[in-house]
Amino acid sequence: MNVLMVQCVFPVDFPLHALAGEIVELGLAACCQVGAPMTSFYRWEGRTETAGEVTLTCKTTVACWPGLRDFLLKRHSYQVPEILALPVRAGNAGYLEWVEAACSAGAPEEPGKPLT
Repeated sequence: MNVLMVQCVFPVDFPLHALAGEIVELGLAACCQVGAPMTSFYRWEGRTETAGEVTLTCKTTVACWPGLRDFLLKRHSYQVPEILALPVRAGNAGYLEWVEAACSAGAPEEPGKPLT
């Protein structure tokens, strides 16, 4: 199967709706969903930290993954952002075909301007 579900968390004050729209417009993903705010607990530089975060979930293809990953890395405010690409093993065949058709591996190398 050629479809990936990509998850990335951002600070709650990040302009995530604009970023999600740009990802879809550029063909880096067929669909992006912005989740509800949550509290994350994690270890960073030897201490337990907490932060308000929001999850961005994108449906993309293996071919579009490198462009999406690079896009997220360039725009993310974290030093080491969580960006996970999970293979989709099964699903609604029609939906998976739509994801593959909607993604464009030929997305530009330098899409848009960084959001602030």
